Amino acid sequence: MRYAAVVAALAIGVSGCSSADQESDDQVTPDEATQQQQQDGETAEQGTATSDVEVTTEAAPDDGEGAAETGEPGRGQAAPGTPSPEWAGAPEDEIGQPVAVDPIVVEGDDAVVAITDITAYSTGLQVQVAVRTNPNEAEEGSAQPDDPMGEMGRPSPQPDSEDDLPEELLRIDVAYPDGQVASSAQQPEPEGPVLAFESSQSTLTSWDYEFWLWPLPESGEGDLQVTLAWPARGIDVTEPLDAERIDAAAQEVTTLWSE
Repeated sequence: MRYAAVVAALAIGVSGCSSADQESDDQVTPDEATQQQQQDGETAEQGTATSDVEVTTEAAPDDGEGAAETGEPGRGQAAPGTPSPEWAGAPEDEIGQPVAVDPIVVEGDDAVVAITDITAYSTGLQVQVAVRTNPNEAEEGSAQPDDPMGEMGRPSPQPDSEDDLPEELLRIDVAYPDGQVASSAQQPEPEGPVLAFESSQSTLTSWDYEFWLWPLPESGEGDLQVTLAWPARGIDVTEPLDAERIDAAAQEVTTLWSE
C-alpha cells in the first residue's frame, strides 16, 4: 500500500516537471526578445525602402528629326492623318498625267544624259533622268563606279555654292520664269523651288533617277529652262520645257477619292 502511494507521488512529480519544462521552453528571454524586435525593425525598414523605389522609363532623346514622346513629325514628314507638304513629293491622291514633250538628250564624252519622261501633278512635276556611260569604260569585275550625282542623288558634303561642285558630278538646274532656280545640287528648302531626289537604280554603266520638281509653274508665265551640266564629261546644255504643254497635262490629272 505504501509502495503504491510512493509510485503515485512520483508520477505526479514527473508530470509537473514536464509541464514546467514545456512552459520554460516556450518562454523568450529578454535578450532574445530584444534581438527579435531588432530583426523585425530591419525587415520593416527594408520593406519600406523597397516600396519607395520609383521605376521610371527614360524618354528616347529627340534627335531633331521629330519628337519621340510627342509624336510630332520631323522635317519633311506629315503628322498621321494629314497630307505631306507639297514640296515633299507628288500628291498621294492623284494619278499624274504625262507631259507631251520630246526627251531632252545630251551627249558628251563617253556619256549621255537625258530627261526621258515628265509627269504633271496639280502641285509639281515628276522628272525621270537617265544617265549612260560607255560600256568600254567598265572593266570586268570592277567595282561599282561612283554615282554621277553623288550620294542619294546629291553631292556630299553639301557645297556652299554651285561653283564648288566637283567636276565629276552631274548637276541639273531648272530655272523658273521669275528667275528662281531649283537645283539637284541643293538641299530641298520649302521657301523656294525644289528639285528633290526621290529614287534611283543603277548598273555599272547606267543610272536612272526620279526627281520631284516643285512648284508647278504658273500658267502663262513662260517656259522652264533646264540645264544639264557635267563638266568632266563635257556636258553643259540648257533646253526649254514648254509651259503650255505642262499646263495642259496638269489639267488632266486624275484626283482620287474626291468628295
